[in-house]
Amino acid sequence: MGLFFNSGNEVQDKIIKEFGKSEGYLVAEKYNKPANSLIKFLLYQTGWILDQCRQFILYFNEKGVYVNEISNSLNGTFRLMPWSEIEKFIVEDKGNKARISIIHLDKEFNYEIFYKKTNYLKGNRERFMTLKNNNFNKID
Repeated sequence: MGLFFNSGNEVQDKIIKEFGKSEGYLVAEKYNKPANSLIKFLLYQTGWILDQCRQFILYFNEKGVYVNEISNSLNGTFRLMPWSEIEKFIVEDKGNKARISIIHLDKEFNYEIFYKKTNYLKGNRERFMTLKNNNFNKID
């Protein structure tokens, strides 16, 4: 839903304001695995559509993954998932998009990163490739 209310420049400005630099972030959408998606669709129907449209900013640094949901405004705060608490971090590059699955404190979070050439997602692919090459700024 944030796509309709916020621009790509506003997202970048928020990252600079919070972290002091504009690298290390991705604009992502919530991803439900097919089995979960079917169950949610059968149970919630209308809620399923809203759940599928949720968008997030993911920011990666040496401390962990910061997540902020994009809604009507960018006033929300980032929540940190420290690398030490992340049990599993899986990245799949699908060619025209990527999927990131994070298991944090026994809860699974799945995100899809699209590479579309829109103003909102401008630079998403390049940032993804840089993060992937730098192990998502994780220090082992």
